[in-house]
Amino acid sequence: MEILLTDSTGEIDLSADRATLSHLADLLARGSGSVSADPAQDAPFGQTPLTHLFVQSVDGESVVVVADAETHSLSIAGDGVFLKIFADNVRAMAETDDGGHLHIDFYPDHPYLGEGSAPLVVNSPHGEMPALTL
Repeated sequence: MEILLTDSTGEIDLSADRATLSHLADLLARGSGSVSADPAQDAPFGQTPLTHLFVQSVDGESVVVVADAETHSLSIAGDGVFLKIFADNVRAMAETDDGGHLHIDFYPDHPYLGEGSAPLVVNSPHGEMPALTL
């Protein structure tokens, strides 16, 4: 798994193989756990690699995604019901048979994300873009 934080926008880009994305979905559904990410060998200018991801259940709270450039960590915390919805979305991306990506961004009345949650992009194990069919 590779997790990059874009310093200027706060957007987080997460890429992983199918098994690792499925494992992340399991952690989210369980509401606890952590996983290490591979440090990006050649992180693009303006991006900080994050090497630790933590999941924590917090009763009654919407999910909040927080990146910390100083500790190189990503925290995902929220109520178990909301974390399970998040997990279903990550699992769907893990199980896709084509390229693509999933934007997980807060907006008012979001079904599970809370205000202050950082924007997150979860990439398909097959790459960021779907294959073109001609």
